[in-house]
Amino acid sequence: MIRNIYYELLDKTESTTDIILRFEDTGINKEQYAFLKDRLENFRLIIDGEYSITPNTRYDESKKNLFIEIILSISDILKPKDFQLEQIVNDHSYRFIRFYERNIQLFNSKK
Repeated sequence: MIRNIYYELLDKTESTTDIILRFEDTGINKEQYAFLKDRLENFRLIIDGEYSITPNTRYDESKKNLFIEIILSISDILKPKDFQLEQIVNDHSYRFIRFYERNIQLFNSKK
């Protein structure tokens, strides 16, 4: 089962506020990883147009652990107040977890 490890604000280098969301899932085999990595690109399609995301995955085959990082970039023009950032993180973390779990179910139903 996937879990949210943590999130952090990245150092400001451009005209965006970047937040990295990190997730981990254990017990993922190589076939599941390949399927999920391909499906991760679809997650971009369900994100609000005012945000952009950059997904990154790392798979440890010997331990069967999958690590997913999602960088959520928010234009400074649209930057919310600090108290709203936590809500944005929670919303997108929850949205990603639901997306991920649906895709695990899809993979399992195809077997």
